[in-house]
Amino acid sequence: MTEAGQCTLKSVLQSHSTAKITLKKDQIRHVAQDIVLALGGLHEKGLIHMDVKPDNVMMFGDSWKLIDVDGCMPVGERVSCQDKTLSFSPSYCAPEWAKFVLCKDPQMTMRVDASLDAWSAGMILTELVSLHAPLKPVFNKVAQGMGPQARRSELIKEFMEQVGRMDALPLPRCLDKLDEGFARMIRNGLLLIAPSSRPTMAECLEQEFMKPFDRRSLKFQWMPMGNFQNSPSGSPDASPSASETLGNTTSPEDSAVIQGVSFKNDPIGTSGGAMLEWRKALKLRGHSLQPISRNSSQQKVYPSLTRQAKVPDVIESL
Repeated sequence: MTEAGQCTLKSVLQSHSTAKITLKKDQIRHVAQDIVLALGGLHEKGLIHMDVKPDNVMMFGDSWKLIDVDGCMPVGERVSCQDKTLSFSPSYCAPEWAKFVLCKDPQMTMRVDASLDAWSAGMILTELVSLHAPLKPVFNKVAQGMGPQARRSELIKEFMEQVGRMDALPLPRCLDKLDEGFARMIRNGLLLIAPSSRPTMAECLEQEFMKPFDRRSLKFQWMPMGNFQNSPSGSPDASPSASETLGNTTSPEDSAVIQGVSFKNDPIGTSGGAMLEWRKALKLRGHSLQPISRNSSQQKVYPSLTRQAKVPDVIESL
């Protein structure tokens, strides 16, 4: 443990949803860039997070970072549907994963791929705009259909079956109103049902909305759960939201208060300027991010987190 996070992204989304205050466009860009870049670095090292969700994104200083990396798996590793150690969140897992974990064939295995994280990232980026999980309406419909007497395990199973059978994911209209390119990256990319059609994190970084911007002039505050009562309703930060309240409770850890956050000219979420240099060194087209860059100086940015996947290197130094 080298640093302590101030709050989770989940607590921020919950507080904004409860107060019906949408995130500003620059706030969404800030979080989206940090998440995609952090996932890109993880994939570049040949690792898949496997459980990307707002609870596992935390603010450290001026940056949003991924946590809970102890569940990472090497790219290309085959896992069994009978493996009880697998960790995932039903509301953020990809349809193919939902279908796989419900399989009863003990011989069935699945190859771990970056497209699993890509779907989860798309779910979070959508939630940044709408303030509610995209699959919440699906879960509510399942819960209503099964009635109040249904056990939670039965609800989750039925929900996962519904996710596994999806042909497409209905997305909120507010996504298109924010930014056309950002919406297209999610609607026609990250949240496509076919895993092979989803873009890599490097391809996402090519989008105009995802390019670095100077954060020094940003004046907004991150307001986790429980802090909106201190903000006047007429605040410049307040804007109406059509999204419904999540209605979730928060733990004391989620109730941290952050005020007056200052933003330095450092748009990278994990290791400052070195990350920006790493980002420039990526081959952005034609390949998924793979482990171990030939650029030795960039290799130092991401020390090995666990054993490396034995896959061909497609990253070349500039």
